[in-house]
Order: sequence, then structure tokens, then C-alpha cells
Amino acid sequence: MNNAVQRKYDSRHYIIEKIDGKIVAFARPGRWHTTLTLRIASVFERFLKGKICKTYFETDVQLDENTTVVPDVIVVCDPNKKSNDGKKIIGAPDLIVEILSPTTLRHDKTIKKDLYEKYGVKELWLVSPLDEFIDVFLLDNNGKYYLNDSYGYYELDDTLDADEIANHTPYFTTSLYGDDLKIELKELFEGLKDY
Repeated sequence: MNNAVQRKYDSRHYIIEKIDGKIVAFARPGRWHTTLTLRIASVFERFLKGKICKTYFETDVQLDENTTVVPDVIVVCDPNKKSNDGKKIIGAPDLIVEILSPTTLRHDKTIKKDLYEKYGVKELWLVSPLDEFIDVFLLDNNGKYYLNDSYGYYELDDTLDADEIANHTPYFTTSLYGDDLKIELKELFEGLKDY
């Protein structure tokens, strides 16, 4: 990124991305967003300790020469995708998590989702801290995303009908790791709005 852009959009105050050669800057996320990012990254970090796959958050991901994005959380299983300078990932991660904010919602659900599909990110999570849900998209054999499932967290004082209670799952698994990694929704969302 050139120096003029860095001066205009100080990275202490903005997330700076380059999409098809155009600079896009977003204000840094709020408390719920950053707390949820940390919780999700921590779940992956604990699970992947000692394994080839690694977890990163708010790391530059260079998809091509003209496109660099900054997902909230990524999992990379190919050590050759780490840049030599330690500053970015080059190529598509295996899994990307985007935490939705009012200012990035449209961008994350359309532009970035389309980019991740185009570059072959195997699994994408779109996570809403406000609504406490996770949509999990998987890449099919044709290189297109399909909604694998949606998971919502419900507190004890929420009103659920009988069908919702019967269909409610307090955890989910990520497709990259089969049933080995069960993620408790409570661990991610409980007390989040107290932050």
C-alpha cells in the first residue's frame, strides 16, 4: 500500500483493504465485534495447537496482486501461504470468519463472500454478534458456496416454541475437522452484550 493511503487511513483507526486495485477503509470494530473475534480465534487456537493448521486474526490476506483483504479470523493449513516477512498470508485460507457489523454487513455478505468463493476458500462463517447467529457456507464441487447450516444462540430467558427447542443444537462442528472440533455456541455468545 502506498504511503499517501497509509497517512490518510491510519491503520490504528481503520481496517484497510484493497479490492480489485481500489482502496476500501472501514472504521475499526467495536467491543462486541472484537470480543467475538477473540473468542472464535481462541477456540481454533486451542484446538489447532501442535497441528499444521494455524489461526490468525486481522491478518492481511493477499488473494492476488490487486486484492488484499483483512478477515476477522482465518485458518490456514498450508505453511507455504505465509509470507517470508511474517506480515500476511498469500493465497486463500482454508476457513474464514467474518464478524458482521452494521458498517461492513453489505461488504462482507456480498463483495467479500464472492471473493472468497472465487479464490476457493473452503469454508466461510458469517457471524452476527447482534443476532447471535452463525451462517456456515461450504464450497461445493463446482466452486460455489452453499449454506450448510445456520446456528443461533438462545439464552434461557428467550421464548422458544417446541419446534425450535427440538431443533436447537447447543454446538456445531466445522467441516474442515469433522466431528473433532465441537464449538459450543454458549462459549462464543454468552454475556457478549455485557462488553
